[in-house]
Amino acid sequence: MKKKILKYVLQMFINILAAAATALGTTSCVY
Repeated sequence: MKKKILKYVLQMFINILAAAATALGTTSCVY
């Protein structure tokens, strides 16, 4: 059970990182 939660949190963390990287990429392209 604990492993499943950990995997879910890790997936969410990766998604947030990807979203942040995309946002940073688009802003640097604008400038």
